[in-house]
Amino acid sequence: MSKKVSALLVLSSLLIGAYFARGFFTPKHKNVILIVLDTLRADHLGVYGYERDTSPNLDAFARENLLFKYAVTTAPWTPPSLATFFTGLYPTAHGVMPPNSREEAQTVFHKLSSNLLTVAEFFKEHGYATSGITPNPWITRTFGYDQGFEKYQEFIRAPAGKITEEGISELTRLKEQNKAFFLYLHYLDPHDPYNPPEKFRLFTDQKSSYPYQEKTQKKVNLYDGEIRYMDASLGNLFAALKEQGLYEDSIIVIVGDHGEQFKEHGDQGHGFKLHNEELNVPLMIRSGGPAQQIDFTVSTVDVFPTMIDLAGFEIPSVAQGLSLKSNENSRDRIGVMSEIIRKFNYKSVTTFEGDKLIIDFGALDNKGADTSTMVGAGLFNRHQDYLERQAITDPEKTKSLLKEFDKLYRAISGSAPKNEKEETDVSDETVKQLKSLGYLQ
Repeated sequence: MSKKVSALLVLSSLLIGAYFARGFFTPKHKNVILIVLDTLRADHLGVYGYERDTSPNLDAFARENLLFKYAVTTAPWTPPSLATFFTGLYPTAHGVMPPNSREEAQTVFHKLSSNLLTVAEFFKEHGYATSGITPNPWITRTFGYDQGFEKYQEFIRAPAGKITEEGISELTRLKEQNKAFFLYLHYLDPHDPYNPPEKFRLFTDQKSSYPYQEKTQKKVNLYDGEIRYMDASLGNLFAALKEQGLYEDSIIVIVGDHGEQFKEHGDQGHGFKLHNEELNVPLMIRSGGPAQQIDFTVSTVDVFPTMIDLAGFEIPSVAQGLSLKSNENSRDRIGVMSEIIRKFNYKSVTTFEGDKLIIDFGALDNKGADTSTMVGAGLFNRHQDYLERQAITDPEKTKSLLKEFDKLYRAISGSAPKNEKEETDVSDETVKQLKSLGYLQ
């Protein structure tokens, strides 16, 4: 045998060995990264048409991947919204809708039920390493959100820079394990009180698209500064993912949990009503497929099944949303539901095309719904009036959507898993943190 042939055989053996070694150590399924952007309304990002340059990094990410132009959250505040991300259930089904009262908070609180399957538990059961990082005092072990996470870090009220720093560190650790991982990162910055670093206080002009009063406009300016700061930190995270060779091998879901109202409908903050400034959230997904913009209605209840489907697993039958991997089923569903039970008791149904009916549930106990007692509090269409300044007068359409909502609500309630309420002790410090963020009155 010649030296040349011998060398080729050795090289071939090395290449074959490297191939099988790579097959053994490379995860069979892609990593999944869930990035939650707290209190971020979609219409304050450039890629959603905002005139201010608040989000260059998110805009670039969206242009390269899947951008959902009209995603609505299942609830306009964090505890029920995150419970939906984690379980794939509507709030009516998972039961997480904490009280608005500080007095009630200091006596008893219910947490995310351990009977429910969480996305972290699903991935852990399928061989993934699971890790989470949260700055929000609601989304903690105290309230059951750590279920399924092998490592769960709480950096209460931490700014975006800290979350990115810890996230990059965690990415390094997870990569060294040579197995697929599920990582949840939560950014809190656009949440009130708005206090961006000085260098990100870039917006001082009067925004022309909506006639805010001067005091409110100043809040909007600071809110936009927080978004720009968070966006810069996300740019650092994206760069680190690429440097570590993880960007191409990961499914990345970026989603807002709810928006923020600046008195467009009378209130400052969120968790009050079901208008677009509180419901329409950014949703963008790196799936590995071509860039695309999707303009029909989707819901944050779809995040859970989408992550699982994109990772190559069968979606658990308990999931009440649809996978956004394809849009085959989206057109056929009745619509999607949003709900809030705090100062008001409202639910809404939003159709595939963008009609929305907000329903006043009044004193209903939420155990059942009868269309004869439900009151349509407002009919809107996002294409005609995105800011929902004037309700549409159309008795026939209102009646039709009330019937559609009744079907949807009964289907959601009827398919809910058994869910026993579990109490949890809440420390004085936690109550203090929740109150400082405006969660408890």
